[in-house]
Amino acid sequence: MTKLTLELEGEAYADGLATADKFLALITERLDRIDKVTENILDMTNINADALDDIRAAIKDLEEAKAALSGD
Repeated sequence: MTKLTLELEGEAYADGLATADKFLALITERLDRIDKVTENILDMTNINADALDDIRAAIKDLEEAKAALSGD
């Protein structure tokens, strides 16, 4: 790991803080977007899982109806 030490004074120090603040705000915004995308993916996955459960239940019902009709 590389360590960097930077000494700033006066206006350069204030500019450095402002730049760091903007950078952190940008990173925070991007992390929020990633969090929202991840949440949407999880929601979509849950919808797909629910749909699969419904399909499995429908298949089971059809198999039971087939068995009842065939006298099994």
